[in-house]
Amino acid sequence: SQVDRGATNLEQTLSLASAMLPEDNQGRIVLISDGVQTEGNLTRVLGDLKSRGVAVDVLPIDYTYNEEVWLERLDLPQNVKLGDTYEAAMVLSSLSDGKGKLVLRENGNVIAEQEVEYKAGKNRFSVPITLRSAGYYEYTASIEVPKAQDSLNQNNTVLNYIFVEGEGRVLL
Repeated sequence: SQVDRGATNLEQTLSLASAMLPEDNQGRIVLISDGVQTEGNLTRVLGDLKSRGVAVDVLPIDYTYNEEVWLERLDLPQNVKLGDTYEAAMVLSSLSDGKGKLVLRENGNVIAEQEVEYKAGKNRFSVPITLRSAGYYEYTASIEVPKAQDSLNQNNTVLNYIFVEGEGRVLL
């Protein structure tokens, strides 16, 4: 299943898990979580589970990173016409304020580098791009920061692509 890294609705998660349990079996749910509830009401669903006899085991996740920077996504438009200028937008998240170099590559070639300053939380940076020929374009964005500002470099790169069709032709 897809994990939404922006929010945790433990009530919805446990409600869905309990709905999937067979009615003739009390069942057991294993919840893997950092325990930070950002949406929903956990108390309400736990009372319901207890009354049904459903056990909930918790495997806690402990984050010990004080400094971390990561790229969440690289947004590109869905429909691109030849010669039009469009925007490649990168969403960068960080646990603290910092500086780094944002690099954008098109089909492996660097097309933009920019020194950026970011704040703790989510940050958005964009680069204008113009496509001059039809074809498949693969984009990779990465953030380069000093080692002291980043615990995991595996999450410092994101990838996306665009397919641009050639100009239409009319047969007479």
